[in-house]
Amino acid sequence: KQPSLGHTYGYAPVDSPMFEDSRLFSFWTQNGAGLLTVANPKGNPVAARPANIFSLARVYLENHFAEREKVTKWSYHSPVAYLSGGQIRQMVEYGFQIFGPTAPIADAQLVNLLLRLFTETGLSALSLELNNVGCLECLPRFQEQLKSYFKDKKYELCDDCLEHLEENRPLQILACSNLSCTAAAAEAPAGLDFICENCRHQFI
Repeated sequence: KQPSLGHTYGYAPVDSPMFEDSRLFSFWTQNGAGLLTVANPKGNPVAARPANIFSLARVYLENHFAEREKVTKWSYHSPVAYLSGGQIRQMVEYGFQIFGPTAPIADAQLVNLLLRLFTETGLSALSLELNNVGCLECLPRFQEQLKSYFKDKKYELCDDCLEHLEENRPLQILACSNLSCTAAAAEAPAGLDFICENCRHQFI
């Protein structure tokens, strides 16, 4: 279903090298995991891609796709690898990526694509719930409220969530499955209470 479904929505398949200059992945973080690095024949460190987005962005920028087409839509189904706990972890990432200026309808189309994908793989009992955490204008206000809220709950948070709080990633706490963190987040501020008028209009 992958090629035909992606093609239906205008996504072209793309791939990139498994190993690239390790500096490309300098912004990647994964709860203590590290890059799988090796030295190439010239002695320069290269690393296995830990996630596809970095390589896709390089391909997009280096090949000047912004000058060739207004919007670039790609699908990918490629392996990624990294080090965790002294062991090599490898998996396959499958997803869709859009580069370029897009309208809110692009988000709706992508959500519809994923819903169809899950349905066609046999997951029939699905429900769709939408949320909105805001844009660059209103998201910071929401994050500040979350930080303030979780500071009062820090003794109920797991070590990972405490790190998220200290590193200014309060949204990650909302995704934690730890029972104590879930209970602490039960009465956390809601993103919809802080979105700007433009985001509210698009969400409705």
